[in-house]
Amino acid sequence: MSREPAAIKGAIVGVLAALVHVLVVVFGVTLPGFLDPAMLAGALDFVAGAIAVWLIRRSVTPTADPRDAQGRPLVIQGRVEG
Repeated sequence: MSREPAAIKGAIVGVLAALVHVLVVVFGVTLPGFLDPAMLAGALDFVAGAIAVWLIRRSVTPTADPRDAQGRPLVIQGRVEG
């Protein structure tokens, strides 16, 4: 298990999105005539961001209500030890 799941998954999605941008801008990969490259780039960035959020949310524990893989609470409410 990685200690940085958000950084790793975010970087992977970012690199893949950047590669598509490079293919279109630098290498001139042709698009169908009705697709504007700027519109395609915006849509790609939106989809890549949504995928990154989805992947990252599956890999981290929320601090407000932490639970294990079976859904059991990780913190016992109302009990103070010490």
